[in-house]
Amino acid sequence: MKKVPIIEVEPGQIVARPVAASNGMVMVQPGAVLTAEIIGRLLNLGVDTVWLEGAASDAKSIEVVLQELEQRFVGHEHDALMMEIKAVVASCIRQEATDGRD
Repeated sequence: MKKVPIIEVEPGQIVARPVAASNGMVMVQPGAVLTAEIIGRLLNLGVDTVWLEGAASDAKSIEVVLQELEQRFVGHEHDALMMEIKAVVASCIRQEATDGRD
């Protein structure tokens, strides 16, 4: 299962979690096969992301992602602002990984 931006979703993919509108109304149930029409409607309704089944096989582990983040900030260890940015990004990565386990 993987959270995917709606603009990357393709017809035939299967929804893993309910897709709800901002008012909480469920628009697409888990197990639904997405069509071009459904994807278009979700885009029009402002849906940003969708949880899909079977999409995690190409996902990087959190450890790999955090290592890559470390590499991006090499040479900036004495820049307090850059270290704060790195900490915020790392926190977001960890939170996203935690949300994905629910």
